[in-house]
Amino acid sequence: MVKNKRKNSASSANNWQSHVITDSGSLVAERYRTLRTNIEFSMREREIRSILVASAGPGEGKTTTAANLAVVYAQTGRNTVYLDCDLRSPAGHKAFNVANPMGMTNILTGKSVPSEVVQKVEAVPHLYVITSGPIPPNPAELLGSANMVEIMQTLYNIFDVIIIDSPPIVNVTDAQIISRHVDGVLVVARSRKTDKRALMKARKLLEQVRANIIGSVMNSVEAEESAYYYSYYYAEE
Repeated sequence: MVKNKRKNSASSANNWQSHVITDSGSLVAERYRTLRTNIEFSMREREIRSILVASAGPGEGKTTTAANLAVVYAQTGRNTVYLDCDLRSPAGHKAFNVANPMGMTNILTGKSVPSEVVQKVEAVPHLYVITSGPIPPNPAELLGSANMVEIMQTLYNIFDVIIIDSPPIVNVTDAQIISRHVDGVLVVARSRKTDKRALMKARKLLEQVRANIIGSVMNSVEAEESAYYYSYYYAEE
């Protein structure tokens, strides 16, 4: 288990840009590089090219973790795409401060192709983002469609690494559906917030669809006036 702590002077926990790293020399970047290395070494017998980042419930830090994980993979020179498959309460476009008029929903409904909606993250070479697009009335059906299979095949041909954000595991079936299309699932929890029973249920739900759970990340946020503290843990399964 690797434990790290980072102090951030952000004035608001909702200031997404303060949570997403762009400086490869920062302490936070080093912590996420440690996470990346642990993931790669935990699965030495097979290459991990696609990772679903999920959590048991909302507000546990999965989007921040997914976004930063995408950054550190891109910093290795590998073409990396962050894919926002949370079609219910998307936040990826806020994390990267990009527009969200078109995205996954448009691709899944056949109205667009990946090349028409992918956006380059100018601050990070080799990093691309596909946002959620408009919120659809039937997210699970879209994610479980044949179009999703074709989209993933297309992305595998274009990118070296695919990092996917999804809705919480316990609330809806979306994460279970997406887990069938990735090499591994990283489960995010928040210290003093995530209910242990919910976390156990999330794991059970993933195991029911034979998802490859490659590890977990524990986020801990403590507000002390204007300071916020983040602790990241990785535990090999």
